[in-house]
Amino acid sequence: MQPTDERPHTLIREMRPEDRDAVVAILTSSDPWKRLGFTAVDWERIFSPLPVGRDTFVLEGEGLVLGIAIVRRKFLFGDYLELLGISPTATGRGFGSRLLSHIESLTFARAPNLFACVSDFNDGARAFLLGEKTSLPKDLSAEDGPLWTRMYSTAPSREDCAQLHEALAMLKAKRMVMGHTVQKPDISPACDDKAWRIDVGLSKFYGGPIEALEIRGDEVKVLKEGPR
Repeated sequence: MQPTDERPHTLIREMRPEDRDAVVAILTSSDPWKRLGFTAVDWERIFSPLPVGRDTFVLEGEGLVLGIAIVRRKFLFGDYLELLGISPTATGRGFGSRLLSHIESLTFARAPNLFACVSDFNDGARAFLLGEKTSLPKDLSAEDGPLWTRMYSTAPSREDCAQLHEALAMLKAKRMVMGHTVQKPDISPACDDKAWRIDVGLSKFYGGPIEALEIRGDEVKVLKEGPR
């Protein structure tokens, strides 16, 4: 039985004036801006009117605005990602990755670089790297976080596949081969054969079959163990 994709449908679009309240609520409750002292008054001033000379996008999911991104074009030798924020109620679910991937696909279609400024007070991640904590912060260890993703290993949506096509085009690659999530009963493709999931659980614990993926030019073939 194939697993069900329970992630909500998302839409990335240009910000509209009626999104202002939701965007301000996201930013006033999020770091680094909360720690830097930005208030709702500051954000109201920035977004009234909407930023001029900038590409401003929102990510919409579950009928709500869950993310915001602002891009300044023609900054040095590329674009500059001035702001990227995800609602604290929606972090750790891959929304930030989706929004960033959208920005990257637009930028790299017209410029060689995307610049960003990253704050240095991610206390949870720093404590883990220094050995002061034994477990990663939730946002880093989430199944759709920066450490790993099961986006393509389970049941990728049409939107997920579109992201993969964009990434492959940027990398000038034909397909992505991945492991880490056991497939039943065999190696399987997804996203119009652009994603191949090759983990069949070879270990004794999983008891999976012996299989391999053979790639010769444009031909992809699943090799299976024959009768002994």
